[in-house]
Amino acid sequence: MKIIYHNMLFFLIALALIFSILTGLQRHILESDYKTIDMVMSLDKVRELALKEGIDEFDLLNQLKNSGIISIAIQEDNIETLMFQGKIAFWDSGEITKIKWVFEDILIDRRDVLWGKNILICQDYSLLLRIKEHLQIYLETNQIQELLTGNGQYGLIITGDKEELLKLGLGFSEEDIEMVQSPDYNVILRPKNSPRIKT
Repeated sequence: MKIIYHNMLFFLIALALIFSILTGLQRHILESDYKTIDMVMSLDKVRELALKEGIDEFDLLNQLKNSGIISIAIQEDNIETLMFQGKIAFWDSGEITKIKWVFEDILIDRRDVLWGKNILICQDYSLLLRIKEHLQIYLETNQIQELLTGNGQYGLIITGDKEELLKLGLGFSEEDIEMVQSPDYNVILRPKNSPRIKT
């Protein structure tokens, strides 16, 4: 009985060894053709570096091309990144005094319909529509209203937690994709994960 047990154990060990050798050999054959790696840089980091060095983003992208970077990763826009790029302004009702330039001398008191809500302002209506469309993925329709501000500005009134809203994904900028593709970079799109997507 012991001999049969030892023979069976030996057979199983030998079988496992053969399978591991075959798997390793197959992996070696598959990976032997890949002897290079892609150097990738985030567009957000390109923007930070351009701002720090005081040069144009597009010029910096051309310079980086000569340093071996072949792919640029584009993060999905959110309210924070759009504010950083100067494309939008965003406040909660407690910060309303900072937007007198939009609302002239109108202040919001606790009886006003805007009290306790968030206000997003931009000058590009197509961008506003993209933001609204993506916010509707996360929020109910009645939580987003268009705001008429005049003075060539477009706005949204958004109900929700400000800190959470700042992080929600708002799609990708076609301008960013075209800018990255122009110096012939590979584009890697990185969408945001969010627990707020409606089912």
